Amino acid sequence: MAASALKTPTMGDKVVIFPLEDPGQISVVAVSIVFIIVPTVMVILRLIARRMAHREMDLSDWSIIAALVFSNALQAVSIVGVMQCGVGLHNAVIIPKYGVGPIIKFLKVLVAQQILWAISLGLCKIAILLLYSKLFSTRFMILSARILAAFTMMWVVVTVLIAFFICIPLSDNWLLDLKNRHCGNQPAADGTMGVLNMITDLIVLVMPVSHLWGLRLEMYKKVALIITFSLGVFTCIVSALRLYYLANLVYLDVTFNIPSALIFSALEPGVGITLACIPFLRPLLGRSQYSKKGTANYYSSNGKSDGVSNRRSERQSDGFVLVDNLSQQHLREAEQSDSAPAIPGKVTYSMGSSVRDID
Repeated sequence: MAASALKTPTMGDKVVIFPLEDPGQISVVAVSIVFIIVPTVMVILRLIARRMAHREMDLSDWSIIAALVFSNALQAVSIVGVMQCGVGLHNAVIIPKYGVGPIIKFLKVLVAQQILWAISLGLCKIAILLLYSKLFSTRFMILSARILAAFTMMWVVVTVLIAFFICIPLSDNWLLDLKNRHCGNQPAADGTMGVLNMITDLIVLVMPVSHLWGLRLEMYKKVALIITFSLGVFTCIVSALRLYYLANLVYLDVTFNIPSALIFSALEPGVGITLACIPFLRPLLGRSQYSKKGTANYYSSNGKSDGVSNRRSERQSDGFVLVDNLSQQHLREAEQSDSAPAIPGKVTYSMGSSVRDID
């Protein structure tokens, strides 16, 4: 049977377009389209918010833009997998009508998907870690962010190298004659890199939450901050589901069995980019007025500006205002007065700083 399948015409270089009929096909295409649109809109809004706050783009912004480019390429490749390679359909449906050409093409697409997934996800994490290193100035947080960023870069490099060298030569990745393939253990490689990815996701999630929990802030502010930084839990969930579906993937009928794994592979960088942009969107809500120097006047719900004795005060900000009146300056004061009891409604100023403004 395998021999006869290999002799089936591959339809040359003709591009095959598969109709969208199977639920698996529709799901992959729908998710890919949504996660081209949503992260793109969020990144644009992030840049608009930066402009409104009169702040120049920094490395975190450039990293998230690069992550978006690779993420959108990943979504596009997933759509190609459905439309031209028969993802969502059984081999027994594809081969008699179209030959093995679409399946060979899909096995090539899988290599590209692994590379794009790793790069887009790595850039997204690095963007978040760059934010941490600028928002928090405690030695532990800066060092932790830098170490994790370096580890993430190494993880990306190793994942890309696996994509290129798991089979030697590279063309063995799409060789249908399994007996003559020279490949390593792909499921084991996917599982190992997936677990390492999940570990870094959890560390990125826990880093700011554990730090913020120890600050002496009014409880509602602390909870709001922690919720903002805890949105990354959704990325962790997506990462776990992706790993689950990859671990249970049956490669003998890969085009039919892979849609769920493709969906969560596409979701992971898309969700990560979207969530990474949310904390920057505060200027779009219009509750702060920014000068051309990037300073902001914050107003309380009663219409009075927030400051000592409820008087208007101008504070440095880059537009990264986490929740309501709580700017980086508030966070700075909280860290500085961490050893002193918190007094609701009172702001304590100090020249010292454990949290830096983002330039």
